[in-house]
Amino acid sequence: MHIDRRCFLGGLAVMGLAGCARASEGTEEIHFGRDTCAKCGMVISDPHFAAEIRGGPDRQLVKFDDAGCAVNWLEKQAWRADTTTDFWVMDADTGQSWLKAMEAWYTPGAMSPMNYGYSAHQQKRDLSVNFEAMKSAALSKG
Repeated sequence: MHIDRRCFLGGLAVMGLAGCARASEGTEEIHFGRDTCAKCGMVISDPHFAAEIRGGPDRQLVKFDDAGCAVNWLEKQAWRADTTTDFWVMDADTGQSWLKAMEAWYTPGAMSPMNYGYSAHQQKRDLSVNFEAMKSAALSKG
């Protein structure tokens, strides 16, 4: 079978564009030590405190180094109250599992990257607070 050069190159171009398409659902891998926080601009280096938000009209994913940064960034978005917005925080126990931010429990006193001071956990612990309490504290710090 003989493949025309133009057909071959066209096929490569289509495959390349498909490979570059961004997802509009779910979390994405964070490249620790390379990706930067959308709010503070710092390099995201500690997987135990990372956060991601997907929302807005184009369902773009945004990455953060601290849940407090994510809360403050989201508060400035016109679409912050949109119920289709997804917000995840990394489970501080593993640094590998995403948790839905509104369902996670937050323990104060953590040495988080931007000093908001909360670590996220799947299970409630002594002194843990819910999302709304962590959000209020993070917004008060700015």
